[in-house]
Amino acid sequence: MISAVTTIHVLVAFVLMISVLLQTGKGAGLGAAFGGTSSSVFGARGPASLIGKVTTVAAIIFMTTSFVLAMYARGGPGRTLELPEELPTAAQAAPG
Repeated sequence: MISAVTTIHVLVAFVLMISVLLQTGKGAGLGAAFGGTSSSVFGARGPASLIGKVTTVAAIIFMTTSFVLAMYARGGPGRTLELPEELPTAAQAAPG
C-alpha cells in the first residue's frame, strides 16, 4: 500500500510541475518555447482552463498523498503520540 501511494505521489508531482510550467503567465511560460503561443495551438481560452483544471486536480491529489504518507511515517493512522508520564527534572538528570 505504501509503495503504491509513493508511486502515485511521485507521478502526480511530475504532472503538477509540468502543468504549472505550461501555464501562461507574464512571460508566456514554457508554452512559448514550443514555437508559437498557446492560443494558436489550443484556441483562445481552451488550454488555460484545461491546464488550470489539471493543476487543481494534481494539487489536490498531491496534498492527499502527502497527508497519507505523513500518517504512515508517523506510524499509522491510529497511532497517537505518547509522552512519558513524568519528565525528568534537572536535579534528577544531573549526576550526583
